[in-house]
Amino acid sequence: MSGSEVETLQALMRRHGIAEVLYEDAKGRVSLPVGRSAALPSPEPAARISRAKIQAPHAGLFRLRHPLDDAPAAAAPRPVRKGDIVAYLQVGALLRPVVAPQDGRIGQPLVAEGAVTGYCSPLFAYL
Repeated sequence: MSGSEVETLQALMRRHGIAEVLYEDAKGRVSLPVGRSAALPSPEPAARISRAKIQAPHAGLFRLRHPLDDAPAAAAPRPVRKGDIVAYLQVGALLRPVVAPQDGRIGQPLVAEGAVTGYCSPLFAYL
């Protein structure tokens, strides 16, 4: 796989909320992360972030974690990077990720697990 093919695949992963692809067979194992840096940039001015919220991109049932994920939901407050998956919205069998629109720290969810959310409902506030 060429470098440009890897970059294209990583761009698709970001667009669809996939953090890592892991492929394993009898010959070996390959892991392809999206490639975000672990360090957070300097925070934006507090006045701007304190009013920012993460809103629901569509209606659905609010889920803090993917149902196949065995790990507990991340504790709040927590740092997030632009594009990080912070929750999911469920419509029937479909789960769509809710991503952070900017870098910063988010607090506790503003809605309960399993609650019905509407389009643009506030889900998290930046601290």
